[in-house]
Amino acid sequence: MGGDQKFRFWEDPWTADELSLMEKYPRMYRISCQQKQLMMQMGSSMNNGWEWKLTWRRSFFYAEVEMADIFLGEISQQQVDSYREDTWIWKPNTYRYYSTKSGYNFIWGETTRASLNFDFQELWRLKIPAKAAVFVWRLIRDRLPTKKNLSRRQVVMNDVLYSSEIDFVMHFNQ
Repeated sequence: MGGDQKFRFWEDPWTADELSLMEKYPRMYRISCQQKQLMMQMGSSMNNGWEWKLTWRRSFFYAEVEMADIFLGEISQQQVDSYREDTWIWKPNTYRYYSTKSGYNFIWGETTRASLNFDFQELWRLKIPAKAAVFVWRLIRDRLPTKKNLSRRQVVMNDVLYSSEIDFVMHFNQ
């Protein structure tokens, strides 16, 4: 990570798990004297790397010592290069840059996933036999053993069995 003037130490997600330190360590954030500070204001580059200069409003309570140890361990593992410029990246795109198409695909995927999850929650609450609920779930998720699905999974099938039948799901989804 660079040490440019763009990233806020507590509020921006700059660690490996993509959560802000404020979200992960709310108690540490509340007792910090350096809220709303940029990365460059939280330390400096020394001969052997980056050195954090953290200040606190008060001493840690006994219950906070372990959390503070975890917090300090996490930030000490981060590589900060004060000479490299910080950049934002768009993770949903494999090329790491934003495009309208990647934004649309991201939003569409999140919306679809959220609505499917909600629908499935409602499905499992219905007062119907488990076999029916599982059938509907498999139908919605396109998991029924139709001719198309079986061939996609490279299952060898007898064409005589399917030659006179209609692929129900294909007509159902149209």
